[in-house]
Formats: sequence, C-alpha cells, structure tokens
Amino acid sequence: MNIRLLAAIYAVLILVMIWLFITPPEYRDFDDDATKLAKCLRAKKFRLYCWMDTEVYPECTEQREMFGPGFRYIYYFDCYNERLPCSFNNVDSFPTWMQNQTKYRGLKTLEQLREISGC
Repeated sequence: MNIRLLAAIYAVLILVMIWLFITPPEYRDFDDDATKLAKCLRAKKFRLYCWMDTEVYPECTEQREMFGPGFRYIYYFDCYNERLPCSFNNVDSFPTWMQNQTKYRGLKTLEQLREISGC
C-alpha cells in the first residue's frame, strides 16, 4: 500500500473517533423511530404486560415485534412466567400497557403509543 493512502485512512479514523467522543449523543443518535419510542416509554415508566403463549395471545408477539431490536428498552412482564406482578396489578387481558395505575388494554400501534405517552 501507498504511504499516502495509509495516512489518509489513519486521518479519517482519527476524525471519526474525535466526532464520536466529542459530539453530543443527540447529534449522533442512530436509533430508529421504534427504538426512540421504546426509550421514551421506558423513561416515562410504561410497562407492558403480556402472555407470551403465541397460540393464545398472538397480539403479544405482534406488539413485541413492532419494536424490533428496540424492544430491549421496554419494561416487560411475561405473565405466564411472572405471575406476581400481573396479579398484583390486576392485569387480566393481554397485551396491557400500564403507567402508574392507568391501564391501556389491547394491541397498540406505535402511533397510538406515542399519543398515549406523549413521546
């Protein structure tokens, strides 16, 4: 390789590293809309209660898939495996979104969740 090419590659790498470490996160946010919504719902303490038996409640799987990789930011309870939080909060239909003591029952689109949450 040519020494000028190596120097150019090195310079570009240095500039990218400087940009990543100096630029505020809001200017280098690579999240898609679903992930941004998931992070906002988490910040506002929204919780999703589901029963992940796909044959009985396919809506739970659909709700989860709407967020793609951003689902990892959702406060989530699988009422099949974690019955205590679900019974404590009287969750009896799935999916159910909850913030404080307010329940939002049924499958919600991302747009509906934005409206409900103000995200």
